[in-house]
Amino acid sequence: MGTIADMMAAGPFPYDARQQRGVSLMPGVANQVMSEYGAIAPHNPAVINQTSGGVSNGRRLEFYHPQASENPLPGRPSVGVFDPSIQGEDLTRLVAADFMHYLPSVDPKFATMRERMAQSMEPWQDDINRRAYDRAVDGTYGNGTYFEQRPYDEWFDAHRLDQFMGAGFLPKDGHSTMQTFGKSDHANWMRMMTPEQHGLLQEVEDYMRSGVKQPTMSWGQ
Repeated sequence: MGTIADMMAAGPFPYDARQQRGVSLMPGVANQVMSEYGAIAPHNPAVINQTSGGVSNGRRLEFYHPQASENPLPGRPSVGVFDPSIQGEDLTRLVAADFMHYLPSVDPKFATMRERMAQSMEPWQDDINRRAYDRAVDGTYGNGTYFEQRPYDEWFDAHRLDQFMGAGFLPKDGHSTMQTFGKSDHANWMRMMTPEQHGLLQEVEDYMRSGVKQPTMSWGQ
């Protein structure tokens, strides 16, 4: 799929509505995300019900870039939901956090905030990040079924940095798609971030909620 820079160079991607056939959508969730997060709404996000496959390797949600070959809706940014226990506002916030994977490729302001987060890393955080990478490489995070093969810098840009950006969106009572401390939750992430980064997370939240809210749509109904 390429780096964030590659995706930004490629620009937005057209969506063919015919690709919707046979895909179980969650329009109510998508509409709620668009109504609460003005920065996401213009990009016509889809939320896909993939709970029939269950949770595997700790994967509760999965973002699909429009260009990704595994995207059930090619040409449309989508989030697949695998864990049926995530409901309500927790689901809305986690889906919004997953769409942060897409925003840097289409939103220069968000991309700038993301770069600020990358530049804010302290040496002790770099050590934690590299230990997390080692656990991804040796299969700890994948329960022995997935072994990270990307170089560290590519993994950090495509995965770890987005975990930092989305940390403020984690529910405070347990549900998480971000595996770092075994049971990774909001409190753990807040403890491993600096006051400067806490302030940046608030900027991210405020910006995500900014913008002109778009009319809701009825995809898949």
